[in-house]
Amino acid sequence: MTDGSPLGELIVKTSLKQIDGIAASWLPLARPLDDGIISWASLHGWDASNLQHQRLLVRQALLNAIIRQSVPGITPHAFVTPLDVLGLEAPQPLANEIYEATQSSPERFNFWGELYSALIPQSERRQIGQFWTNEQIAEWMVT
Repeated sequence: MTDGSPLGELIVKTSLKQIDGIAASWLPLARPLDDGIISWASLHGWDASNLQHQRLLVRQALLNAIIRQSVPGITPHAFVTPLDVLGLEAPQPLANEIYEATQSSPERFNFWGELYSALIPQSERRQIGQFWTNEQIAEWMVT
């Protein structure tokens, strides 16, 4: 899953635990569910009323929030999704930790790909053909 560095694995595992801790406080999602969330879940092959799928929805919403909070130059509405109606934000210390992780050895460690792969299991990503491809492999494929 990671570049093999113990630090990279630790950062992803630590971030995943923190995100899951935050997500737990949001579950189950309040009813009635927003139609946009239901549609977004359905697009991904998920049932928005299923608690495990709600967990994935909250994980994805938190990932989106973390990206907005920790990537310089991204405005709050840079990439709007139906999950935004949940109003999730990551604690600033977590966003800061993740910012630092993305700055450390970016040429060897793709934090965003590793975190996304840890948050959304391969079996769930496979349903809609979402795969995180290592940057070196992607470059080779494009060439």
